[in-house]
Amino acid sequence: MTQGREYSDETARTIDDEVSRILHEQETRATQLLSKHRKALENVAEALLEKETIDGAEVARIVQDHLDPGQTLPTHVNAEENPVVDIAPGFPGPDA
Repeated sequence: MTQGREYSDETARTIDDEVSRILHEQETRATQLLSKHRKALENVAEALLEKETIDGAEVARIVQDHLDPGQTLPTHVNAEENPVVDIAPGFPGPDA
């Protein structure tokens, strides 16, 4: 199943460096986004603690309420694509 690589050590280093660069950039980006939208994240967490399960529309509403004026959520974020956010997947909620 495993096969030897078909590229040089130099190419392997180049690949490793590029992967490392991409991961570092995306970690920085994620940290910045989470910091920028910290209040919305906290409010989503509070809603999940209260209700245990909330739908995508509720998450979108909470996040939208904390965006800068004139800023909107990306069009791919909607209840149909993200129907449920569950704090404890696999465990029955309070209504079960």
